[in-house]
Amino acid sequence: MEDIRLKVLDMLKKRGLTVASAESCTGGLIASAFVDMPGASEVFKAGLVTYMEQMKVQLLNVRRDTLIKHTAVSSQTAEEMCVNTAKICGADIGISSTGYAGPGGGTDTEPAGTVYIGIYIFGSVHIKRLSLHGSRNEVRSKAVAEVFDLLYKLLTE
Repeated sequence: MEDIRLKVLDMLKKRGLTVASAESCTGGLIASAFVDMPGASEVFKAGLVTYMEQMKVQLLNVRRDTLIKHTAVSSQTAEEMCVNTAKICGADIGISSTGYAGPGGGTDTEPAGTVYIGIYIFGSVHIKRLSLHGSRNEVRSKAVAEVFDLLYKLLTE
């Protein structure tokens, strides 16, 4: 994953783009993946960990109606998280993650290992639903890898 992270960082620097993240199930791992790299301060503006629904509403302006109708683990919530984070932080790109890292949690239709990642970039929202397997930490790490894969793809389109 290190290789793609460095490529993403380099592309962001060259284009003068900034990033902010809003995380739930990944608990700051996306932010950490950025700040682990030298030079991240040129592109990474902020990382918010909003684990409880109340914080998604209070800090990220996720609508209560969205959480009631679709739950915190949904494409709709991931979308509001990434768009609002970019706006709140004044970043060009907003990234979000919300899901059930396991081993518990989840539902019949959204079992443990279900994660939604969102990227708001160039005025468009891109949401990806992941069905991940492994331990709690493996699910979280795989979700971060998927974020960087998707961001790389969007930056090279």
